[in-house]
Amino acid sequence: MQYKSKHEKNDKPHYPVLVFRIAALLACLTLISTYLLSGAYSKFFSGASGGDGARVARFSPDFTSDNVLDIKNATPGYNAEISFSVQNYSDEKLPETAMKCKIILKTTGNIPLTFTLLDGENILKTWNCDGISGEKEYEYTDNSLIFGVEAKESRTYKLQTEWPSIKKDSRFSGMTDAVYLEAVFEQID
Repeated sequence: MQYKSKHEKNDKPHYPVLVFRIAALLACLTLISTYLLSGAYSKFFSGASGGDGARVARFSPDFTSDNVLDIKNATPGYNAEISFSVQNYSDEKLPETAMKCKIILKTTGNIPLTFTLLDGENILKTWNCDGISGEKEYEYTDNSLIFGVEAKESRTYKLQTEWPSIKKDSRFSGMTDAVYLEAVFEQID
């Protein structure tokens, strides 16, 4: 007696059942893989969108100095004066923000000089450089250097430089010095 498989008994081929089971198995694996990998996709993707805009306020200060302070072959008793101005506008454009300014004086510090900052005839600040300690930086700022909004404002200053005649010393013989003057503006809220 010969035994036939149940598929052979029905005379139906067993391939469609096998194909259906493989397809079902692949579909299940695809769904499980998609579910497990969905967390990984979210970890590596980020995005943002928006339609906002920003505008920057006009801020265009200016610093003007007519003369350059050149200290060569100076001797005790040397005097020099330069005028300069700071203003909160340039090219006739009004500022759209308030700002404050500070005046910075830098010197190589090779000779003993006294610097005096004046607003007209009023002395605002005096700095003494000893000529020994090297490079120096001096700063001046106060409420008079605060500029308003939507108004042209300009201020003129003088810087007097003097080598006092009492500071005679042979170590300063033939020395030169460089004096740099700058204005730093900062926007205030």
